[in-house]
Amino acid sequence: MNRNQTALKPREWMPRTTAAFCAGALAAGMLAVWPQTAEAADSIGKTTAARTKEEIVEKWMQSYLPMKRSFAYMSGNDIYEQLPSLTAPFQEGKLQAEYIEDGVRATNFVRYLAGVPDDVQPDWSLHRQQQSASLINALNDRLSHSPTKPAGMEEEAYKLGYAGAGSSNLYMGSPTLYSSVLGYMSDSDPSNIDRVGHRRWILNPAMTRTMFGYVRAAETSGYGSPYSSMYVFDKGRAAGSVEYDYIGWPAAGYFPSEAFSPSDAWSVSLNTDRYDKNNTDSITVTVTRQSDGRQWTLDKSDTDKSGEYFRVDKGGYGGIPVCIIFRPGGISDIKEDDRFHVRIDGIRSKAGAETSIEYDTVFFRMTEMKRFGSDAIAITPGESVPLRLYSTGEGAVAGRMAGQLESSDPSIASVDSSGVLRGVKAGAAYIRYSNYLGQENSLYVTVRPAAPGDAPSGWAKEAYAKAKGAGLIPYSLDTQYQTPIRRIDFVRMLVGVYENTTGSSLPADRKPFQDTSDSNVSKAVSAGLISGVSPTEFAPLAKITRQEAAALLTRLESKLASVAGKPPGSAAPTGPFADDEAIASWAKADVYRSVGLGLMQGVGQNRFNPMGNLTVEQSIQIFQRTFERFVRD
Repeated sequence: MNRNQTALKPREWMPRTTAAFCAGALAAGMLAVWPQTAEAADSIGKTTAARTKEEIVEKWMQSYLPMKRSFAYMSGNDIYEQLPSLTAPFQEGKLQAEYIEDGVRATNFVRYLAGVPDDVQPDWSLHRQQQSASLINALNDRLSHSPTKPAGMEEEAYKLGYAGAGSSNLYMGSPTLYSSVLGYMSDSDPSNIDRVGHRRWILNPAMTRTMFGYVRAAETSGYGSPYSSMYVFDKGRAAGSVEYDYIGWPAAGYFPSEAFSPSDAWSVSLNTDRYDKNNTDSITVTVTRQSDGRQWTLDKSDTDKSGEYFRVDKGGYGGIPVCIIFRPGGISDIKEDDRFHVRIDGIRSKAGAETSIEYDTVFFRMTEMKRFGSDAIAITPGESVPLRLYSTGEGAVAGRMAGQLESSDPSIASVDSSGVLRGVKAGAAYIRYSNYLGQENSLYVTVRPAAPGDAPSGWAKEAYAKAKGAGLIPYSLDTQYQTPIRRIDFVRMLVGVYENTTGSSLPADRKPFQDTSDSNVSKAVSAGLISGVSPTEFAPLAKITRQEAAALLTRLESKLASVAGKPPGSAAPTGPFADDEAIASWAKADVYRSVGLGLMQGVGQNRFNPMGNLTVEQSIQIFQRTFERFVRD
């Protein structure tokens, strides 16, 4: 992890320190009523495997939503009932109860996903202790479970914070308590993957109580990093009251991909009342991805903490002394309904018999996530553009939580709930689409006055507005609409149409031309969409001819049809143009096909003008037509 987002695990088990603080006043009238649920005997795996997507989404929405969309809601001082003081004699401060309850909701959410009892309550008697732990780390501006005493701090306050730091998960840089819990559950950076201790403490079956602290360090360069703490050493549940064979993360059955990154390690903690905790050297894990049959076999030889990894940890984190940790290598993305079969061999029962564990995990998205068609857009004051937002490919789940559009500065650029972007005054702002789990996509908006006379022609305005909102017009091309378009700019638009239509990015791994290294040219070459004027030259600054454009468009249409699983479009019969002889033999079929498909038109008087140039606005209209063949409103 980088410095702005770091987590540490607690020291070895130590007795809980009770703060010299009466929590009654804090809790009165503010204590949330948390769901009281516990899994039946030996049912954790069966329970999670039996859940539906809809059931998980409904449970999350009813019981465990964060306070707000995005994770920016703890950035101000209004989160405190009493502000912390970072100057001697120091004050730990007091968080508003609703923010602590937000962290508890996150705790119970991940416990619910894992199948352990999701009934953890806030222990208000520990509020001063946890605030003091966060305060000491913020004053020292570093994470430590054994922090040094800040100069000028009273001994009693230091001892209280020291006890909290040693019995807690600690985080630096996470913006909210909810997000810090999700960060603890990842636990897969090189300094934590060998034991995933944060995760195991949170999933401790015996836990019934927790508490959080949150203090921002002194600002440097306008920013003070938040330091949070989460008390995890609770063992309030009676021993043996939760019956289980193992606790997996991610769990068996449907599992939300928002809670698990492709680079996260998997873990299976074994109940040592049922499994041998000593004879673990022969354990291996086989993971099979159903979509393509790819298989990973992991064992103790896999030691790359930044890649493919395996380890059996016996550190006892979370009260469970044996945890099998494994990470298949080379998984860059988790798709909707990706199913992974896990088989763990070499385990021995308490009686010594060799046995195995098998289960399936199927990933899905709980939240709707959409993206913009481009990274940046330019508009003029008073201009309105209907933005097209693209699905990121999730399947339909009834009740999935929708995201939200908002502007970073509505006085410059505003956006309504339907996605209509409006320029207000000159300046710059971000339009963000965010969901409840801190995930967001953004569009950089520049509002600038239009140069006199610099506007699309009347006949092109409708296609221009649609193409602009769909992200098909590169930022640099949104000007001088009547000028001829260059080959490189035509290709940039072509790639934008392909990627926004298919929802996937093209690789940019081929660079055959000596006169350009533009990534869009590389993408188009890799996809077989373009060729150069010679094997080593592309002529990026040359004006594209109409017959060259026709060839590229028909190639694009065929590629898009293939990706969509459809045959190439049926072109209407088209009679010969009067200037048919001027059309190059290599382009003739493409010219008539592009016209028959309605992608291009003649220039009048039954002429095509194959060597003529296309203007920027003509190209915009052509690409909008191509886009609409495959993407409908």
